[in-house]
Order: sequence, then structure tokens, then C-alpha cells
Amino acid sequence: PTWLMHRTTGSAFTMWADNAGEAARLKAKTKAVMDKVGRRLMHRMTGSAFSMWAENAGEASRHKAVMDKVLGRFLHRATGACFRRWAENAGEAARTQAVLKRAGGRLMHRAVCAALFTW
Repeated sequence: PTWLMHRTTGSAFTMWADNAGEAARLKAKTKAVMDKVGRRLMHRMTGSAFSMWAENAGEASRHKAVMDKVLGRFLHRATGACFRRWAENAGEAARTQAVLKRAGGRLMHRAVCAALFTW
């Protein structure tokens, strides 16, 4: 009978439509999950790159600070050496001046003594 055949065909069509609808829903859900996973991976890589950049920037900053300190020590070493030489020369000049002052005083006193003896 035809009605039995139509009922079987209708039932098969309904089952196919249900399965096709479920497959479309599963496909949409799978696509949404895959999109979410893809976004997470992308953000993870971006975050990782940013973290690495921040770490490198901090390390470069520390290296610059150390190099500035080393350079400052070199400059201060040269400045310190110059100051020490100046202090030595100033001390020597003061000693020389004191010796010359005493020698000049003796010469002056000798001339005064000689003048007094001749008078």
C-alpha cells in the first residue's frame, strides 16, 4: 500500500531532517569552541610576547644602570687621581714656600746683622 510507503518515506525524511539539524548544531558548536580555542592561543602568544618584551626591557634597564655605574667609577677614578696629584703638588708647593720664606728671612737677618756690625 502507498500510504505505508509514504509513511516510511515521511518517517525517514523526518529522521534525516532531525539528524541534519543536529549535525548543523554540532557543527556550529564545534566552530564556536574552535574559535574560542584559537582566540585563547592567539592571546597566549601575544601575552607571552609581551611578557618577554617586558622582561627584556627590564633587563636592558638593569644593564644600563650597571654600565652607568661602571662608567661613573671610571670617571671618578680619573677625577680622584687628578685631585690626589693636585693635593700632592699643593702640599709640595706649600713646603717649598715655607723653605724659601725661612731662607729669605735668614738672608734678610744676615744683611741686617752685617749692617749693624759695620755701624
